[in-house]
Amino acid sequence: MHNKEENNERLLYSNLHKGRRRTESEIQRLARPYDFKKTNRFSKDLMYVFESVYGNYVRVLSNYLFVRLGTNMRLHLESITQTTYLDFVMNVPSDTVMSVFTLAPMKGSFLFTFGNDFAFMCIDNICGGSFDNKPLLREFTAIEKHLLRIVAGFFIEPQKTCWQEFLEVEPTLKSLEFNPLVVQLASDNESVLVIDMNIEVIDNYYPIKLVFPYISLDNMTDQLIVHNNQDEVALAPDKKSMTMLEKHLVKTDVDLKVVLGETNVPLSTVNNLKVDDVIKLNTEVGELLPLKIEDKTHFLVQPGIHNNKLSVQVVTVEKDDEEKEVLNYE
Repeated sequence: MHNKEENNERLLYSNLHKGRRRTESEIQRLARPYDFKKTNRFSKDLMYVFESVYGNYVRVLSNYLFVRLGTNMRLHLESITQTTYLDFVMNVPSDTVMSVFTLAPMKGSFLFTFGNDFAFMCIDNICGGSFDNKPLLREFTAIEKHLLRIVAGFFIEPQKTCWQEFLEVEPTLKSLEFNPLVVQLASDNESVLVIDMNIEVIDNYYPIKLVFPYISLDNMTDQLIVHNNQDEVALAPDKKSMTMLEKHLVKTDVDLKVVLGETNVPLSTVNNLKVDDVIKLNTEVGELLPLKIEDKTHFLVQPGIHNNKLSVQVVTVEKDDEEKEVLNYE
């Protein structure tokens, strides 16, 4: 909606400039594009679920593709964003393979896309070639389309493993399409989640995408969010649990070790050691000694005698990435 001043400006402009074509700069000055149809239906909790699942997916898929295609591939998760289905389709290049698949028990269909150049390279690899050769782009033959179903399966099947933390799913490839405009998974204004990834193969990068219309997983959103929240609660211990843990830790014995010094000697010297031999250590006279807990230095101490026993006095507390704190022990 425009306020009264803006409307008056438009009317005045229209009356003064009747009979001539508006320039592009004039149109841009008056036009204020705003899309009221775009809504973010994917909540933060649901976005977190997808970030968790597909953050794991890129790692699992890298190993899976190496086994299947025999080539080292690195996958990179670039972004997870929500937009409208129309915006997504309008930005898909024409030379793209569109794989429609399902993830039962989710009711709807989803989309996996990759470029024709990467598709031809995968086909060449399956037939005994390598990813070194740059393919000639053309239409796919019937046999190549059959091989593409196998390639698409390589990317769709690992999702079963990655979803296990939240949901037991069964990935199934439904169809392959080669014209983005004929794939209608949702209405134009429906919210979709677009997962952008890149595959790195021999210093070349190939974009792939996964698309999830909100309406296609609407029946499972509550279950996914509840499961995620339960995990967060389980990871946060309550006060009673913390008290019990502290009581058990207080009774735990730990090994303390004071290191007088160290040195390196040849094996031949060790073999010839005898009584009254002296070994020179790397510790200077009066130098503080490290007191270790489970082989990690936590204190610096000075040696002495207490109640006719060799003892040490803690002088300095060692802290990771912090300044040393000097304590007075009397």
